[in-house]
Amino acid sequence: MLAKIFPKQFDNAYQGHWIALVLLWIITAFKAIMAYNTAINVRYGAINADGIPVDSYPPEAAAQVLSIFSKLGNLHFILVALGLMALLRYRSMVPLLYLILIYEYVARKLQTTIWEGAPFLQLATSTAGAIVQLLFLAMVVGFGFSLWSRNSSNG
Repeated sequence: MLAKIFPKQFDNAYQGHWIALVLLWIITAFKAIMAYNTAINVRYGAINADGIPVDSYPPEAAAQVLSIFSKLGNLHFILVALGLMALLRYRSMVPLLYLILIYEYVARKLQTTIWEGAPFLQLATSTAGAIVQLLFLAMVVGFGFSLWSRNSSNG
Protein backbone atom coordinates (compact mmCIF):
# COMPACT_ATOMS: atom_id res chain seq x y z
CA MET A 1 0.00 0.00 0.00
CA LEU A 2 2.81 2.45 0.81
CA ALA A 3 4.31 1.87 -2.63
CA LYS A 4 1.04 3.11 -4.17
CA ILE A 5 0.96 6.22 -1.97
CA PHE A 6 4.67 6.98 -2.38
CA PRO A 7 5.73 5.58 -5.78
CA LYS A 8 9.41 5.61 -6.78
CA GLN A 9 8.54 7.97 -9.62
CA PHE A 10 5.50 9.87 -10.80
CA ASP A 11 4.29 8.70 -14.19
CA ASN A 12 1.01 7.96 -15.90
CA ALA A 13 0.91 4.30 -14.74
CA TYR A 14 -2.19 4.34 -12.55
CA GLN A 15 -3.07 1.14 -10.71
CA GLY A 16 -6.20 2.24 -8.85
CA HIS A 17 -9.90 2.09 -9.69
CA TRP A 18 -11.34 4.48 -12.30
CA ILE A 19 -13.90 5.79 -9.75
CA ALA A 20 -11.05 7.49 -7.88
CA LEU A 21 -10.21 9.46 -11.04
CA VAL A 22 -13.81 10.54 -11.57
CA LEU A 23 -14.07 11.69 -7.95
CA LEU A 24 -10.77 13.56 -8.24
CA TRP A 25 -12.09 15.43 -11.32
CA ILE A 26 -15.15 16.47 -9.30
CA ILE A 27 -13.09 17.46 -6.25
CA THR A 28 -10.65 19.43 -8.41
CA ALA A 29 -13.50 21.28 -10.13
CA PHE A 30 -15.05 22.27 -6.80
CA LYS A 31 -11.62 23.23 -5.41
CA ALA A 32 -11.19 25.51 -8.46
CA ILE A 33 -14.49 27.23 -7.66
CA MET A 34 -13.47 27.56 -4.02
CA ALA A 35 -10.08 28.94 -5.03
CA TYR A 36 -11.70 31.52 -7.29
CA ASN A 37 -14.13 32.62 -4.57
CA THR A 38 -11.39 32.96 -1.97
CA ALA A 39 -8.56 34.40 -4.07
CA ILE A 40 -10.30 36.53 -6.69
CA ASN A 41 -13.91 37.05 -5.64
CA VAL A 42 -12.70 37.54 -2.06
CA ARG A 43 -15.47 39.60 -0.46
CA TYR A 44 -18.20 37.35 -1.88
CA GLY A 45 -16.41 34.20 -0.72
CA ALA A 46 -15.78 35.51 2.78
CA ILE A 47 -19.32 36.75 3.31
CA ASN A 48 -21.39 34.10 1.50
CA ALA A 49 -19.31 30.93 1.74
CA ASP A 50 -17.84 31.35 5.22
CA GLY A 51 -20.33 33.74 6.80
CA ILE A 52 -17.70 36.29 7.85
CA PRO A 53 -19.42 39.66 8.52
CA VAL A 54 -16.71 41.65 6.74
CA ASP A 55 -18.92 44.71 6.27
CA SER A 56 -19.35 45.08 10.04
CA TYR A 57 -15.57 45.36 10.63
CA PRO A 58 -13.59 48.60 10.59
CA PRO A 59 -12.03 49.14 7.13
CA GLU A 60 -8.51 48.21 8.26
CA ALA A 61 -9.69 44.99 9.92
CA ALA A 62 -11.83 44.07 6.91
CA ALA A 63 -8.83 44.60 4.61
CA GLN A 64 -6.70 42.28 6.78
CA VAL A 65 -9.37 39.56 6.84
CA LEU A 66 -9.81 39.74 3.07
CA SER A 67 -6.04 39.68 2.55
CA ILE A 68 -5.68 36.52 4.63
CA PHE A 69 -8.69 34.99 2.88
CA SER A 70 -7.15 35.76 -0.53
CA LYS A 71 -3.88 34.09 0.48
CA LEU A 72 -5.84 30.98 1.46
CA GLY A 73 -7.40 31.02 -2.00
CA ASN A 74 -3.96 31.00 -3.58
CA LEU A 75 -3.17 27.83 -1.63
CA HIS A 76 -6.36 26.28 -3.04
CA PHE A 77 -5.11 27.11 -6.54
CA ILE A 78 -1.96 25.10 -5.76
CA LEU A 79 -4.13 22.11 -4.82
CA VAL A 80 -6.08 22.56 -8.07
CA ALA A 81 -2.82 22.64 -10.05
CA LEU A 82 -1.64 19.45 -8.31
CA GLY A 83 -4.99 17.83 -9.05
CA LEU A 84 -4.75 18.70 -12.74
CA MET A 85 -1.15 17.46 -12.89
CA ALA A 86 -2.20 14.15 -11.34
CA LEU A 87 -5.20 13.73 -13.62
CA LEU A 88 -3.55 14.77 -16.86
CA ARG A 89 0.05 13.60 -16.60
CA TYR A 90 1.18 11.97 -13.35
CA ARG A 91 -1.61 9.58 -12.41
CA SER A 92 0.62 7.54 -10.12
CA MET A 93 0.45 10.47 -7.68
CA VAL A 94 -3.36 10.20 -7.29
CA PRO A 95 -3.24 8.27 -3.95
CA LEU A 96 -0.71 10.75 -2.52
CA LEU A 97 -2.81 13.69 -3.69
CA TYR A 98 -5.86 12.23 -1.96
CA LEU A 99 -3.81 11.92 1.23
CA ILE A 100 -2.72 15.57 0.91
CA LEU A 101 -6.32 16.71 0.36
CA ILE A 102 -7.54 14.73 3.37
CA TYR A 103 -4.73 16.15 5.51
CA GLU A 104 -5.56 19.71 4.41
CA TYR A 105 -9.23 19.27 5.35
CA VAL A 106 -8.56 17.62 8.72
CA ALA A 107 -5.88 20.19 9.61
CA ARG A 108 -8.28 23.05 8.82
CA LYS A 109 -11.00 21.42 10.95
CA LEU A 110 -8.55 20.98 13.84
CA GLN A 111 -7.43 24.60 13.59
CA THR A 112 -11.04 25.74 13.65
CA THR A 113 -11.68 23.57 16.69
CA ILE A 114 -8.62 24.89 18.52
CA TRP A 115 -8.87 28.59 17.64
CA GLU A 116 -12.62 29.08 17.45
CA GLY A 117 -13.85 26.40 19.82
CA ALA A 118 -16.09 24.93 17.13
CA PRO A 119 -16.86 21.21 17.43
CA PHE A 120 -14.70 19.02 15.20
CA LEU A 121 -17.66 16.93 14.06
CA GLN A 122 -20.60 19.12 13.16
CA LEU A 123 -23.23 18.94 10.45
CA ALA A 124 -23.11 21.82 8.00
CA THR A 125 -25.60 24.64 8.47
CA SER A 126 -25.12 26.13 5.00
CA THR A 127 -25.09 24.88 1.43
CA ALA A 128 -21.39 25.69 1.09
CA GLY A 129 -20.62 23.80 4.28
CA ALA A 130 -22.59 20.78 3.10
CA ILE A 131 -20.70 20.78 -0.20
CA VAL A 132 -17.37 20.89 1.63
CA GLN A 133 -18.41 17.98 3.85
CA LEU A 134 -19.53 15.97 0.80
CA LEU A 135 -16.19 16.73 -0.85
CA PHE A 136 -14.40 15.38 2.21
CA LEU A 137 -16.46 12.19 1.99
CA ALA A 138 -15.54 11.99 -1.72
CA MET A 139 -11.86 12.39 -0.76
CA VAL A 140 -11.99 9.49 1.68
CA VAL A 141 -13.88 7.25 -0.77
CA GLY A 142 -11.59 8.30 -3.62
CA PHE A 143 -8.51 7.53 -1.52
CA GLY A 144 -9.82 4.03 -0.91
CA PHE A 145 -10.57 3.49 -4.60
CA SER A 146 -7.15 4.85 -5.58
CA LEU A 147 -5.52 2.10 -3.53
CA TRP A 148 -7.82 -0.60 -4.92
CA SER A 149 -5.95 -2.79 -7.39
CA ARG A 150 -7.62 -3.35 -10.73
CA ASN A 151 -6.87 -7.06 -10.73
CA SER A 152 -6.72 -9.36 -7.74
CA SER A 153 -3.15 -10.51 -8.45
CA ASN A 154 -1.82 -7.09 -7.35
CA GLY A 155 -3.20 -7.60 -3.83
